[in-house]
Order: sequence, then C-alpha cells, then structure tokens
Amino acid sequence: TRALEHIAKTDPGVPVPRTIASLDHEEYCRVADENGREHMVRLITWLDGRIIDESETGPELLYRIGRMLARLGLALRDFSHPAANHHLMWDLKNAAELIELLPHIDDPDLSSMLERTLNLFQNQVLPVMDDFRHQVIHADLNRGNILVSEPPREEVTGIIDFGDMVHTPLIMDLAIAAAYHLSDHGDPLDKALEFIRGYHHTAALEDIEIEHLPVLMMSRLCTSITVQMWRAKLYPENSEYLLIHNQQARRQLKHASSFSPAGLSDRISEACR
Repeated sequence: TRALEHIAKTDPGVPVPRTIASLDHEEYCRVADENGREHMVRLITWLDGRIIDESETGPELLYRIGRMLARLGLALRDFSHPAANHHLMWDLKNAAELIELLPHIDDPDLSSMLERTLNLFQNQVLPVMDDFRHQVIHADLNRGNILVSEPPREEVTGIIDFGDMVHTPLIMDLAIAAAYHLSDHGDPLDKALEFIRGYHHTAALEDIEIEHLPVLMMSRLCTSITVQMWRAKLYPENSEYLLIHNQQARRQLKHASSFSPAGLSDRISEACR
C-alpha cells in the first residue's frame, strides 16, 4: 500500500492500482467469512486490459513492457519501508539457498542442470552482489502480472501483484521479468532482447548488470522450477496448479544453458548499444 502510494506521487503515469479507503477511512478491514474466520481485506482500483500470453508478445510490445518496468524502478528509486528487507525464498539474491532443495528433485538430469546453474550464481554473482545497485523492486513481473490494451496498438495498461516486493539488487527486476521471455529453441534471446532494450533505453543498465544478466535470468528459472516442485511434493493436492508452467521453464533453462553466459552477455551489451 505504501509503495503504491509512492508510485502515484513519483510517476502517476505508471499504471498500478490505487488503494481506496473504507467508509471508516481505514486502508484494511477485517471481514469474517461464513465459517467465522477473519480475513484482511482491502479495496483497490480496477485496471483495464488483458493478460498477455507467450504467443502475443511481439517485439514492439516487449519493448514497451521493458520501458514500463524501468519506469516502475525509477518511481521506486527512493522508496523505503521497515518491512522491505524481509527474507523471501523468491528473492533472486537468495538463489544459492535453493541448492538445499535439490534433493527434492527426483529427476537426476534436471537436478544436475539446476545445480550447475546455481553454482554459476554462487561463484559468479554472489561475490559481486554488493556492487549492484539496490532498492525496493516489484520482483515478479511475469506474464500474469502485466495488463495490455487490445491490438492494434498494444500499450501497457497495468502492473499488478506487488506481493513479492523486496529490497534487493535493482537488476533482479529485469532478470526476473526477462526470464519469462527466453525462447526454448533457436535464439534464446530472440524475444528477451527487445524487453531488455526497452528497459535499458529508459533506465540505463550498468556494465556489471549486463555482464551477469544471463546467469540471473537462468537462476530465476531455477527458482521457479525448484520451488514449484518442492511445494508440489508438500501439497500434492495442489500440484497441478503449482506445476502449470514447470515444463516450459525446464525447456527454457535447458536451452539457455547450452549457450555461453559470456556470449549471451555480449549479445545483450551489443543490443543495448
């Protein structure tokens, strides 16, 4: 709620929900359900638009989404909150902790692939973590959290679901979002490059961020795969929902892993120029 208020002041053009107070001027209300259980409820404004899927993300739209994510980061640049440093499993800076969950991956080939990528994170990214720019970020701009207008001119009409916000390196926001646009065949950066270019042209990336972006994107795929499969074992009754995008993430990670991270970084650097 505090972050949404801050964005509304620093860049009102970023399409995020606005909070609406109750008649008692409260931001949250306690509401009891039919079984007497209390729930915290808040009201936010409606945002028009439709959720994108993979087949609909052409280069122009990806460029615009990248630009909007960069604007969101700029709007949050000086935002702070006492709860911003909470520990979150999905926080990409904690990716090395996922190694402890690999025994829950029954597929040995998949487990090895995840371990190789997480070792890259541990050996290459962790030593320079303090050198990245840090701030509060959205941290979960997957396709389901982006709203766009109808064709022919698709514009970003909404960014939703701020439940994973955390204080972490700024580059994680781009790595998380761009990971969902990695291709699982051909050029792995076919779509992601347009997303990254849009971001960079609005908020310039630093060299160290570009250098480590490929490993960070792959580490996000590792996070999705590992946490989903671990939770599916804990909650088998909900496994269908938890694993809905798991196979796709595996294909993306397998394909991206077949390329040199340094080579991918060079491609990103060239595209940003």
